[in-house]
Amino acid sequence: MTPDETRVISAPRADTVVDTTGCGDVFAAVAMRGLAAGASVFAAAGQAVELASRAVGRAGVRETFRLALKEREK
Repeated sequence: MTPDETRVISAPRADTVVDTTGCGDVFAAVAMRGLAAGASVFAAAGQAVELASRAVGRAGVRETFRLALKEREK
């Protein structure tokens, strides 16, 4: 939501939910990275939701962190 616009950002369906630990952190980090790079609020949130939705399929913080590192290298 911005002062001028509201959008619903739907999360991709997770095939398997293994562990939600760290998913909020993944969301926050990806959103902040996007905003710092100049992305719109909606684009940054969309990227964050997509990666956090993939992170739920990982077991534990280490696996979630590895996923985030791989994404950052792209």
